[in-house]
Amino acid sequence: MEHVATTAAWLSAIIGVGLLTWSVVVVSRANAGDELPYWTNAARTPRRSMGLRVAGVALVILGTGLLSPTLSYWAVAIVVGAFLPGIALMIWHNQAVSRMRRRDAGRMPASPLAGGTARGPAASRAGERRESEGNFGVMLEPARRSDGD
Repeated sequence: MEHVATTAAWLSAIIGVGLLTWSVVVVSRANAGDELPYWTNAARTPRRSMGLRVAGVALVILGTGLLSPTLSYWAVAIVVGAFLPGIALMIWHNQAVSRMRRRDAGRMPASPLAGGTARGPAASRAGERRESEGNFGVMLEPARRSDGD
C-alpha cells in the first residue's frame, strides 16, 4: 500500500509542475509583445493563469508533503524544481521579445515619399490584400484602410 501512496505523491507533484508551467504559458500568450516581470504580475494576467498557479502549487505541496518521510530534506528540491520550467519559459519569452524589439529598432522608418516601409510600397502592402471579383474572376487588390490612408 505504501507503493501506491508514493506513486500518487509523485503524480501529484508532476501534475502540479505541469499546471505551474501551463500558467506561465497562458500569461506569456496574453503578453505576447511585452516582457514578463520576474517578481510581480504581468500587465495582463488572465484569471485562469492564477487558478492554474494555485492548483499547481497545491498539488506540488501535497505531493511533496506525502514524499517528505521518504525523501526527508530532498523534498525541498522538488518544490524548488517545480518552478524551474516556468522560470525558463519566462526567460525564453523575454529573450524573444527583446530580439523582436532589436530587430524592429534596426529598420529604417517609413518614408512618406516611398509610399510604405523602408523596403518599398510592395512590401508594405504584401499582407494587406483582399479578394474582390472583377471581370476576370477573382483578382487581388490592396485593402482599403479605414484610418484615412
